[in-house]
Amino acid sequence: MVTCQSILSMAKKANFFDSILTGDEKWIAFDNTHRGLHWLDPDQVPEGTPKPHKFVKKVMLCVWWNTKGIVHHEVLESGQTVNSDLYCLQLERVNQGLIRKGIDPTKTRLLHDNARPHVSFKTQQKIEELGWRVLPHAPYSPDLAPSDYHLFRSMEHSLRNMQFVNINDVRKWVGDFFASKPATFYDTGIRNLRERCKSTIATQGEYYID
Repeated sequence: MVTCQSILSMAKKANFFDSILTGDEKWIAFDNTHRGLHWLDPDQVPEGTPKPHKFVKKVMLCVWWNTKGIVHHEVLESGQTVNSDLYCLQLERVNQGLIRKGIDPTKTRLLHDNARPHVSFKTQQKIEELGWRVLPHAPYSPDLAPSDYHLFRSMEHSLRNMQFVNINDVRKWVGDFFASKPATFYDTGIRNLRERCKSTIATQGEYYID
């Protein structure tokens, strides 16, 4: 609730939501076959669905975006994850992406979660070097993270039953997905943070179903 009250207080300033840069990571599986329950007639034979392998092949997507769209994204190599060193390199690339889009990086308010690479001392130093400000984010609060409640939720729907042969297929799909979304999609995702903060306060900090 304190986090939400802080954000709503800052949101009173002009262009607050336009200054937000949010980012997160998401695993993307090569096999996204949807498995669910469905009704059958008594004499109908169910269609078999292969059981997923215990170790699903997947790669990590890292993405940063704002009200105008995607600023920077990377699909890491198979088996690669994010640590502080990589995250700092990525933030430098994001900073360059902001500059290319004509955005003053020093006016950026970064909204990311409390994963260890995001809050390490090295990362904090890098963010200070870039001149960014960091917005508060309550731990374990995906309902207050625009990537979780908006961007990744939309991706999950589009990924249903998608199958990829290799990492290049994944990278092409990700690029096409981001490009297919209008500017209003990204703008709405960021600005919805206001209503989510209000809902969180209304429920006294409890999770809510939307």
